[in-house]
Amino acid sequence: MASGETGGFNSEEFAKKMEHFGKHFGEKMQAWTENWNKGGCGKNWEQFGKEFGNKGEQKPWGHGGPGRRGWGGPHKQWGGPWQCGGGFGGGGHKVNRCRVIKKPEGEVVGSPGETVFIKAELRNNTHYPYKPGAMFRNFWTEGATVIEDVLMPVGAVEGMSNFELNIPVKIKDNAAPKEYELMFGMQGPRGWSFGETLIVKLKVVDKVTKKDDDMMLYIKASAFMCKHPESKYSMVECLDAFKAVGEEGEDKVIEFIQKKRQEEAKAFAQEQNESMFKDDDNDDLYS
Repeated sequence: MASGETGGFNSEEFAKKMEHFGKHFGEKMQAWTENWNKGGCGKNWEQFGKEFGNKGEQKPWGHGGPGRRGWGGPHKQWGGPWQCGGGFGGGGHKVNRCRVIKKPEGEVVGSPGETVFIKAELRNNTHYPYKPGAMFRNFWTEGATVIEDVLMPVGAVEGMSNFELNIPVKIKDNAAPKEYELMFGMQGPRGWSFGETLIVKLKVVDKVTKKDDDMMLYIKASAFMCKHPESKYSMVECLDAFKAVGEEGEDKVIEFIQKKRQEEAKAFAQEQNESMFKDDDNDDLYS
């Protein structure tokens, strides 16, 4: 504080000092601003924004949303199941790390205490392999409350390649019968999600009793036929397959039907061959 000869406050001296400080500070700020606009302070920020925004999927500041250290966080945090790829901060590269190629078209049907299988085809649509420790897991939705947590290790999937997963989903014993939406996705070794979200409908029905066994098989067979219209499976084929190997998953059902079709085709061909060359005692071509 400025003081006069008597030790009191000297307003004139204080005003002069503040005027000098303000002038000096203004000159410094003007010089700093001019230096910034000319590309000083280490970067030409305007040029940097233009160059950065033209590289692939990257965008200039203000257009990409928070990054992986922001909302695009680990499982059960802000970076949960978003279709654009693991959170608000998902960029093009992040989404391409795991694209959904094929998934179940209809409902997956199961009852409390049962394990159902979800078959999906995915693609690493980048040129970089997955890091060791990558996992495929379920995200937090209402449907997650009626299933056991899914956490499947995924190997070092090479870049620009497809891979298939047969996802086992255990329905909890206390699951209420209704339709649920399940969401799954990839998670890196540090817990950050990436890629597209796999969304599947799960229909939980009452636990099967002996009386309802045939009806349950019919429901499963119908759903299976809707998922594979190109294969033109018959209801009889599907019912037989689900009775035999239904608890082992969809892959076993398909394998069972294909094997049975091959056996029937072979038997038919053999029957036709025998009929064509069967001797007929009453037919003498040379008489």
